[in-house]
Parts: sequence; C-alpha cells; structure tokens
Amino acid sequence: MRITLNGRNLTPEDVAALCRGGSVRLARTSLRAIARSRRALEQAARTRTIYGVSTGFGPMASHRIPREKREALQRNLVMSHACGAGEPAAKSWVCAAMLVRLNTLLLGHSGVSVKLVRRLSSTLTSSL
Repeated sequence: MRITLNGRNLTPEDVAALCRGGSVRLARTSLRAIARSRRALEQAARTRTIYGVSTGFGPMASHRIPREKREALQRNLVMSHACGAGEPAAKSWVCAAMLVRLNTLLLGHSGVSVKLVRRLSSTLTSSL
C-alpha cells in the first residue's frame, strides 16, 4: 500500500494496512503549510515570549531562554521523556503512533520544521 498523507486523509484502515507494509508520501501542500507555520513561529519568537519556545516548561515557564540555547531546550525536552518501563511496545503500535503523529503534523499548525517531518516520514517508511 502507498498513500500520500495530507493531515486529513488517514483512516484507521489505512493505519492498519500501512503498518503491515507500505509507504507514505507527503503532500506538497502540507509541506508548504508546515514551512509557513515554521516561518510564522520563528518570526513571532523574535519579538514575543512563547511558552516552550522562548521560555522553559512548567515551573520554569517564567524563565526566558536565550536564542542560542533554544535548540538545546528542545533537545533536552525530548531526552527528558526518552524513558520507559516494562516490555517494549509492539512494532505495530509504534508504527500506528508514528503514522498518526506524522499525519497530524502535516496539518501545518505545530511550528515544526519540514526537516523534522521528512525525518519522521523517512524513519517510518524504512520500518514499514
């Protein structure tokens, strides 16, 4: 199975079929929307305080993060959540979660980069 994702067209049946083997493509319109969203976020972050972008998280939200440390902030957030307990999740569950997240990001409302979405898609496709 092969599907072009656009953020709106993924069905539960598609998820099940793709996780049994297939590939995804990213709709160009979605990639343009992601790029626009990212530019808007970057522009806003130059002049405004944005939670989790130019500030810390939770109790640290009142702390401004210098521009040169913002990338490290995001990396540290991901690393702080990179743990687990018990048996690893089934490959099909991980595939389904990644597909749904990728599809949601393709709506272009999150401010993520096109590079991140392409990396997620590439990682997902190589494991299908």
